[in-house]
Amino acid sequence: MDSKRLHEKYKRIEIDGLPNSFFKTNRDKFFNNIKNKFSTINKNIAIILQGGSDQPRYDTDILNNYFLQESNFYYLTGVRNPDFFALLDFKQEDIILFTSVLPEDYKVWMTTLNLEEYSKKYDIKVLDISKMYEIILSNKYEKVYIIEGINSDSGIKYKAADLKLPESLLCELDKKDRKERLDKIVEKSELLYEIMVDTRIIKSPEEIEILTFINDIIVDSHIDVLKKLKPGLLERDMEMAFSTGINQKYYTRSLPYEHICCSGTDAATLHYNKNDNIFLFDMILEQELRGIVQTLLLQRQSMENLPKDKRIYTILSLKVI
Repeated sequence: MDSKRLHEKYKRIEIDGLPNSFFKTNRDKFFNNIKNKFSTINKNIAIILQGGSDQPRYDTDILNNYFLQESNFYYLTGVRNPDFFALLDFKQEDIILFTSVLPEDYKVWMTTLNLEEYSKKYDIKVLDISKMYEIILSNKYEKVYIIEGINSDSGIKYKAADLKLPESLLCELDKKDRKERLDKIVEKSELLYEIMVDTRIIKSPEEIEILTFINDIIVDSHIDVLKKLKPGLLERDMEMAFSTGINQKYYTRSLPYEHICCSGTDAATLHYNKNDNIFLFDMILEQELRGIVQTLLLQRQSMENLPKDKRIYTILSLKVI
């Protein structure tokens, strides 16, 4: 697809999101990968995933960041909202979502959805969180897996779903039996984590399109920064030129990390370069939890001997990750 059509197709991706069919394709890939790489697995099993939650700032009720969904959960569900669980039925190759609905009076202050509205939004059946435990304890599945593993890049442990029976299901007569049943049926699996990672490594044609689009607009935004570069500006002026342009054109909202936009010894120190006569732009965009890092390193050439309108910058490196 050419660049113009690519921009038309994905310009509003941060507002409209991806089609639900995109995530259905991802689930199909995951189920097929399990069949191929976990041949001993019993078909009558379920896999429980837990999405991300809002994180307040220390002991306050202020949310420090714009909420970003846990990436594996998002890959399989497309859910952008916090506090969701997903049950993947391996035998039926189907999925059910679970969450808790906020009280009606919350609508005075914020947009809230009921279960039916969530179901329509994500094209997936959505039930109250208590129903998940009823399903798990109903003897429908011989085994329920929660995924556990270590991210090989970061070394950080992937957080397995935290299953806690709600009080409404723990009457005194069967509290012990239900807890024992849950402990017996639930099992952690590192292999399923590896299969999940492997599934995500192989990109679909549509994922490649999205990454191509993101790469294109980051390149364009870096070029916009270079056009505005002139003596007397602050580093934050260059950062603002990048952020403002890309926000206005593509409605971006989230960053995987803060932009690095520096010059002179700041740039040299960061990249262990003794030459302080450089500019470094390490700025990034993330859309639909997909980010591309680009690092642009420039060196000034004979600036003292050139008119202001003919200052030349040589690109030393352009790195795309």
